[in-house]
Amino acid sequence: MTKVQALPSPGAIARVRQRTYLVEQVIEGNSASDSTLVRLSCVDDDNQGADREDELQQLESNHRYWSKRLDVLEEELKTEPDRVRALYTVQAQRIDPVGLVYLWPVTR
Repeated sequence: MTKVQALPSPGAIARVRQRTYLVEQVIEGNSASDSTLVRLSCVDDDNQGADREDELQQLESNHRYWSKRLDVLEEELKTEPDRVRALYTVQAQRIDPVGLVYLWPVTR
């Protein structure tokens, strides 16, 4: 069961996905069906001052990249096996022994 909590006020501290944020602005929706926008700024030492929007833009960028990459992977699954098989074809048909080498230990 999900707990319904009151909206945070500007200046409050909020935890979102294991990070601590400062609530900068709260914009309530116009109607009951509209969502409330909460603008956050990270206060963690490793990401201080980063906006939540920056993280969302990075997430969207990653999503676009992986969408394209998955399309390329589909094509690679068709072409790469032949390319890899060609790397393992034996180039030399026969190896002829040329001689024999004896190694004698050096004794003192």
